[in-house]
Amino acid sequence: IDMYSFGVVFFEMCHPPFYTKSERYEVIKDLKRKLLIPKISEANKISIIESLLQKDPSARMSANDLLMTSLYPTPIEDININKVIQHLISEPLSSHSRKILNTFFIHGQNTDIKNSYLDDFFSHSPEKTISSTWNR
Repeated sequence: IDMYSFGVVFFEMCHPPFYTKSERYEVIKDLKRKLLIPKISEANKISIIESLLQKDPSARMSANDLLMTSLYPTPIEDININKVIQHLISEPLSSHSRKILNTFFIHGQNTDIKNSYLDDFFSHSPEKTISSTWNR
């Protein structure tokens, strides 16, 4: 992907609508020539645009850099996964936590082994379970 072109497109997405083609032309010409970023107030968007529109390609943000930067919003999937992890930590004995652990860590094992593992795991406090795991 051409990150410079993406920077121009991203700028146009962030900018209020242009009223005429000549206004659009003049604003984008100034953007490319002088890196003037008008009518965008959010600092993170300005930082992204400035980085994408660097004249020197080696100084320009790559697609991977953009995805990894804190300027880019966190995908909703990551937020949901973090909520699940927080639930596992805060309520390790809930039925949902048991189902999640069962699904991830015991898939495909013999039922007797599976049940004895779960019974052993949930008969201890989370602290004891963690300490016994580290002391093996």
